Amino acid sequence: MSTGGAVLAAEAEGPLFRQLGDGVVTLVVGEDKRTFTVHKKKLCEKIPHFKKMFNVPFQAGQTQSAKLPEDNPGAIESMLGWVYLDRIEVVRDEGGKGKHIDLTRYLNLYSLAEKYGCTKLADLTMDFIAKETLASNCMLSPLMMKLCYDLCSANSKLRLFAARCFAYCTLQLSDSTGNGTWSSEKIHNALWASIDLSKDYYGLLRSQSGKAPLDPRSAFACDYHQHAKTEMCPYNKKRKTPGE
Repeated sequence: MSTGGAVLAAEAEGPLFRQLGDGVVTLVVGEDKRTFTVHKKKLCEKIPHFKKMFNVPFQAGQTQSAKLPEDNPGAIESMLGWVYLDRIEVVRDEGGKGKHIDLTRYLNLYSLAEKYGCTKLADLTMDFIAKETLASNCMLSPLMMKLCYDLCSANSKLRLFAARCFAYCTLQLSDSTGNGTWSSEKIHNALWASIDLSKDYYGLLRSQSGKAPLDPRSAFACDYHQHAKTEMCPYNKKRKTPGE
């Protein structure tokens, strides 16, 4: 009789191929029409949006194929990695040989999580972005922060993170930092291009007046989770910072 916790969990879930199921569906993603073939049972269990899509008497339900032209293929790839592995895989820039993670992929991944109603994936993605940017000592550029606002809805946790980063960098970084990435001109251009970012940015500056700026990457993880402040975090019994 097995006594190990991990073994018992595996026995309760059943054999891997029974978990995956026999049926597959196809996702055709982006303008380049990149194709992903996915186990239908696994996908629909993790993301109920697709359960509705592939079990209705319309085109996707009949063909078991869905076209997602507006979605980012890299983000879909990471989303499917989470579907199968229940964790977010690390993908670095420069073809996997770079020092930093491919941030654009993960900003789009968060946007997908919001779009498809995946609360757990959204929370894990925010944890991942905060932890990885802190560990590699990298920060979103002004253009990436604007992208966060373009991708996400009002009150999005990614927008909160971006606005905090914008305020922090404005106060902490000089014009010459990162070959001029944070020059006054580029800060002005980013704020001019996004009214929502501008509003949130100035609101944060006013609220932090007279206080030492805090690195938003080191904030409590729950600051960027979907649950209310008064609710227990579903991932940790106590609040933890991303670096812990």
